[in-house]
Amino acid sequence: MAVPVRRTMFLSLRLKMLLAFSLVFALVFAAAFWWFYLFSTGSATDHVRTHVQTYLTATALGINGDEFAQLSRLPAGAEPNSPIYRKQQAWLRQLHTIEPKEVSYTFVKGPKPGEVLWIGDIFRDKDAKRATTFMAGYDISKPQIQDAFGGSLINLTPYHDRWGYWVSGYMPIFNSRQQVVGGIGVDFSALHVIQVQEAIRDKIWLVFLFTYLVVFTFVYFFSALLAQPIDRLTRMASKVGKGDYSGNFANFGRSRLRDEISILGAVFASMVGQVHEREMNLKREVQGLRIEIDQSRKAKQVNEIVDTDFFRDLKGKAQAMRSRAQQVGTLTDPPVQELLK
Repeated sequence: MAVPVRRTMFLSLRLKMLLAFSLVFALVFAAAFWWFYLFSTGSATDHVRTHVQTYLTATALGINGDEFAQLSRLPAGAEPNSPIYRKQQAWLRQLHTIEPKEVSYTFVKGPKPGEVLWIGDIFRDKDAKRATTFMAGYDISKPQIQDAFGGSLINLTPYHDRWGYWVSGYMPIFNSRQQVVGGIGVDFSALHVIQVQEAIRDKIWLVFLFTYLVVFTFVYFFSALLAQPIDRLTRMASKVGKGDYSGNFANFGRSRLRDEISILGAVFASMVGQVHEREMNLKREVQGLRIEIDQSRKAKQVNEIVDTDFFRDLKGKAQAMRSRAQQVGTLTDPPVQELLK
């Protein structure tokens, strides 16, 4: 029964090195990219957090809690003609002038659960479409606003509306008796964080491609340098398999910096020398055996001829002819011829 031959595919050591490098590089680069993405986003987010916290603190410094509590008792609707209200609105405008990316507003708890009433709003002076109405109720869609009455809170998860991306911060307003009488809200444009994330995503492929080409080129030539001795050793070993012993494996062991290839070359040199010597001895033994076989064959053929009846008859006739020749030679001798005269 014939043994089925397994089909195999040859992959050179150099190709394996390149494939392994590509896989390792992709994994390392992916990990580095993810780390850099998180690090950059975290750095930008920390910057925003510090900025929002500073802005909240600055806003709170310009609001008198006792005066603010008086505003919550004014009727809802149009902006009140109150010096306290105008003073606080002027303070919000001043802060917005310093940092246009931030929008601040103030509020108090509403009579209904989950409701706040708007007090101050910078958009009443800047953008009527986005402005709130004084003391208008607002059903809280962001629970962080309600939580702000219990302490300072910053929500750095960007959210999106029709005016852009924002992060928010909230802080309670205290009166002179350290009672919470309202809250401050700050919406800060999260465009900086979004831009950092988009810049990383957009440019990371260019960085990856450039870095990969540079490193791949280096590995390509470096792998050729490493694989060259192995390739040369493979070619020489293939020639040995075909009976060509002209390759000098000893050259691999003459390097001043020895490695596994040097040891392998020395082993091959010893093995090839022994194999070549054994092959020459075998050839000499075979040649001698051939000569002995030829001589034995010739002797056998001669014996076969000698043992035939024809050869024995011929041998007898030859002996008779020699006898007669000897007799004739005796009669023709000079002494015999003298006696016959």
